[in-house]
Order: sequence, then structure tokens, then C-alpha cells
Amino acid sequence: MEDGFGIKMSHVAIRILIAIHIDRLKGLLSETVTNCSSDAMQRQCPIGASYIQIHCQNEKRIDSFIQENLMSTLHEILFLAQDHHLEAIACKCEKAITVCCENNRDANQSALENLLKAMTKEIS
Repeated sequence: MEDGFGIKMSHVAIRILIAIHIDRLKGLLSETVTNCSSDAMQRQCPIGASYIQIHCQNEKRIDSFIQENLMSTLHEILFLAQDHHLEAIACKCEKAITVCCENNRDANQSALENLLKAMTKEIS
């Protein structure tokens, strides 16, 4: 009886961790979308060269920060999935890591959305 309870608690804990990572990924995804839309608005505005230079430096820092957090989160998810034999999540996560390394924003978003779907399916 006690062993069955421990197994159920383990499944609950894994689902909680997956839910936390889903929330974190959604936050990073929204940061990426927000950053992209503000970049598009800035490019449409005629501004001085010095402002553009400062903005580009800040944009690179923001992109770098988001990318680092995203890769860290993806590696945590991959470890969790591999450790608990969640093959569907591990496969989608590996694809997302590969795509994120290529630095293609549209492909990144698609890969992350596919990963989120797989993770959501796992906890439902």
C-alpha cells in the first residue's frame, strides 16, 4: 500500500514539475514575441543613428538573456523527460533545442509550441 502511494506521489511531483516548466516556457515565449513586436515598431520609426546603436546593443542583450534562459529551461525539461522516460516530451525537446541553436525565430516558436502541446498532453 505504501509503495503504491509513493509511486502516485512521484507521478504527481513530475506533473507539477512539468506544469512549472510549461509556465516558464510560456513566459519566455511571450517575452520573445513582445521583443520581436517592439523591434518591428522601432524599425518603422525614423530615429537618430545614436539611438539605433544603443537600441541594437540593448536588443542583443535582451535576445541573449532570453536565449540563455530558454536553453537552460529546455535542458532542464530534457533531463526531466529522459530521467522519467517521457519519450514524447524528450523528442520534442531535443528538436526544440536543435532549432533554437539555429536562431530562426519562426522555427523556434513552432518548435516551442509543439513542445508545449506535448507537455500539456502529458499532464492532462
